[in-house]
Amino acid sequence: MRRITYPVLPGFQNDSTSRDAANSMLPELSFLRSECARILKGGDFTADEVADAIGRSVLAIRPRITELYKLELIDDTGRRRPNDSGRKAIVWHWKHNAPSSLDYDAWIANGVLR
Repeated sequence: MRRITYPVLPGFQNDSTSRDAANSMLPELSFLRSECARILKGGDFTADEVADAIGRSVLAIRPRITELYKLELIDDTGRRRPNDSGRKAIVWHWKHNAPSSLDYDAWIANGVLR
């Protein structure tokens, strides 16, 4: 049986607080990723803009954006916009050839996830 790890599951460092934080996201993971996908399918946004649109903390959304990138569902547009801290942030967009569903079991069965 295939062991599912990051980026399908939240990532963590090898310490208990990082692991606990990642595990605490599991109940919301699918919902948050789906919300991120919904926003990004509608246009190009920074992670902070996605968080604002969803009404969630950037601390909950930035990792979901990274996971979607690692899953090859979104791309860096090459553009940058300032985030709330004033630093430049990547503007992301949904890949046009990305699967429309975030059904990881189906992806594994169909060989989308390696």
